[in-house]
Amino acid sequence: MDATQFLLYMAQPESESLDFKREPWNLSDEYAKSRFIKDVVCMANAFRSEPAYILVGVDAPPGGQRSICPIERHIDDAELQRIIKDKVDPIPSFLYEHLVVNGQPVGVLSIPASTRRPHKITKDYGVLRKAVVYIRH
Repeated sequence: MDATQFLLYMAQPESESLDFKREPWNLSDEYAKSRFIKDVVCMANAFRSEPAYILVGVDAPPGGQRSICPIERHIDDAELQRIIKDKVDPIPSFLYEHLVVNGQPVGVLSIPASTRRPHKITKDYGVLRKAVVYIRH
């Protein structure tokens, strides 16, 4: 995704394939990590043929104007991959990338459409429960 695409997606409503986060996930504790895993799994399990995106660094107040909220710290994609790998089966594909939009640092988590659904939680962890199939609707 490039800056132009990021801005185009920012203008779209949230859906089963698009979500906005003001800040990156705080991966300092089990609860926060489990929220990240749930976000990815919900989108990976959604029935769709196009990629899904979580745009990070977007202030999206309900009913209000969206704006870019610059990210002060980025998360490393390898760290995100490590967090999810032993907690979901099959492991969903995703990629976290850093971007600069209008001179401000943001991020995008891309989740391709999955042909390996359902992605199930393999153990109780934070807000997640073993064998549950989470989906975004």
